[in-house]
Amino acid sequence: AKLRADFETMLKRHPEIVHYTRWKTARPMIEGETIFRSTNNEEERRQLFEEYVVGLKKAHKEKETKDHQNALEALKDLLPKLNIKAYTRWGEAQDIISAAFQNDEKYQALTKYDTLITFQDHIKSLERALNEKKQHEKKMKYRRERKARDAFKSLLAELRQDGIIKPGVKWSNIHPKLERDERYTNMLGHDGSTPQDLFWDVVEEE
Repeated sequence: AKLRADFETMLKRHPEIVHYTRWKTARPMIEGETIFRSTNNEEERRQLFEEYVVGLKKAHKEKETKDHQNALEALKDLLPKLNIKAYTRWGEAQDIISAAFQNDEKYQALTKYDTLITFQDHIKSLERALNEKKQHEKKMKYRRERKARDAFKSLLAELRQDGIIKPGVKWSNIHPKLERDERYTNMLGHDGSTPQDLFWDVVEEE
């Protein structure tokens, strides 16, 4: 056990020995060391070296996984800050993302596929947000129009009550009495029934 610990300490003093270094490459680097010569068993030396390299490989793999995860998280945070819209194409986005990557080497841990998948997820969430916004605006527009329609109907009801709207009356007779009333102007440009349509509905009821 002491030899194993000493051997590991010796190997750690050689940063040029990395996770992919082979025994035949490493041996000349360490054969002059006292600890190397403390055993004549070549098989044991090689075994201790291989165990050390297995540890390096494991540490390298863990670091790679962690770096990859960190780069993915950083990319997810980065995308909303870039000039990417719901309709931005991948080809266009690649240039924008590559320019952002240039100043930061952590993104080297990502493959092109990683970037593409993260970009697609980001676009989906932008599309969802855009869709929700459109739905909300549509609902608000519908509410506004319904409110304007109801207000205009109450204006027509007042005119009917006052005897201004009666059988045989024409829109051209009524229009001057409405045109300055905001209950009429609020109706203009809306989808659905026009002020004239609603006026004729009232006349037909007479």
